Amino acid sequence: MNECYRKEKFRKWWPLIERIEKLESNIWDWACERGLDNSTIEKQYNKLIEEIDELRQAIDDNNIPEIYDAIGDITVVLTIMERMYKGCVVGDLIKWMGVEKENIPSVINSSYQIIPITEAANFLSQQINRNTCPELAMSIVSEDIIYHLDILANRYGSRVLECAELAYNEIKDRKGEMVDGYFIKEGRNNEY
Repeated sequence: MNECYRKEKFRKWWPLIERIEKLESNIWDWACERGLDNSTIEKQYNKLIEEIDELRQAIDDNNIPEIYDAIGDITVVLTIMERMYKGCVVGDLIKWMGVEKENIPSVINSSYQIIPITEAANFLSQQINRNTCPELAMSIVSEDIIYHLDILANRYGSRVLECAELAYNEIKDRKGEMVDGYFIKEGRNNEY
């Protein structure tokens, strides 16, 4: 789709679309500058699970800033994983969430919302281990996870895009080194 037609068609949402595309590009640039593009999908999957566990703990503690942080961190990891497969589904999904706010269901108990996120991540693990069409699995998993993350973010007064921006702003100047396929934060032993 040419740029002029695209801008005209999505004029109402163009500022949001540009914001998402810039964020997605910034996340990937950040990952490449730190060598995460040379990591493996398995290592990034491990990071995804770590972030999902942090989200679960934040929900259990009803710690809203940590919920936002974990939602953003999961989105960052998914963006990196998508780009490792040369896809861009996460940004497309966030765009959809941004323009379809009214379609997001309310959630009575947020702790139950983590279940489909975990199930989607488990599905991805099976596909990675079997090496069966991981690109398709990544697309399916991203869609499920982003959808449920946006429901959670909405429940706590935010949106997945805002959470992702918070996470990126927190990590953008972070220093560290790659160790065995993981990015280790400067000043932290074995914490990525």
